[in-house]
Amino acid sequence: MSRKIQSILLMGAALLFAAQSTQAWTPSGQISKVVRLYMYEASVPPTIIQLENPTIYCYVPDSSIDNKKVINLLMALSISGKSAEFFCHDAEESVGGYPVHRLHRVTPV
Repeated sequence: MSRKIQSILLMGAALLFAAQSTQAWTPSGQISKVVRLYMYEASVPPTIIQLENPTIYCYVPDSSIDNKKVINLLMALSISGKSAEFFCHDAEESVGGYPVHRLHRVTPV
């Protein structure tokens, strides 16, 4: 294989890796269960969920009407023990003393 083709392939692999890391989700759509739900009397800090597998904490950012629906769904999943697909942002923050990721999407299965 010529040196030019090797360079192009290496550049393509590097760009692909960089694109994936900027679009990463934690966990990446893995099926998991809600182990614990941390709710506070104020909206700050927000509602935090602990997922079973992998053990990770995600949070619902605020208590707007749309997010209250998400919180109700998370409560139902927690109580029923049902599984769901979870997508949380890869960036980690500290909220309420927990290393958390902002919840992006949850899909019951």
